[in-house]
Amino acid sequence: QGGAEYEYFTAFHWSVSQWTSAGAIDVAPVNTAERVLNILLVLFGLLFGGSVISSLSATMMQFRMLRQEQTEKLSTVRRFLAQHGVAQVLAVQIQRQIRERMSTGQPLMEREVPALGLLLTSS
Repeated sequence: QGGAEYEYFTAFHWSVSQWTSAGAIDVAPVNTAERVLNILLVLFGLLFGGSVISSLSATMMQFRMLRQEQTEKLSTVRRFLAQHGVAQVLAVQIQRQIRERMSTGQPLMEREVPALGLLLTSS
């Protein structure tokens, strides 16, 4: 059908379809070079797609483990406060301060939670 421009855009269309796995086009490899390119693009697509999925999965697991660790810490604090009979209003304030500190990523120091001093000396 057309000249060099048509051939260029047909080849470009074919190569893009290899990346997107559209597959429903009328362009197919017809010689060894095109088949080799097709194979290389498919392998590259598999490796790239696998690495993206792996990276997303690792990030999600890391986030999940961090949330689980924070939940366990807050549960331990709640149990401690309940076992030591801390007033509900004070317990809520302590937990709020701990949650805020955990969300900033900075470690909570004992001196920054004045209510803990009351707990430790009241036993």
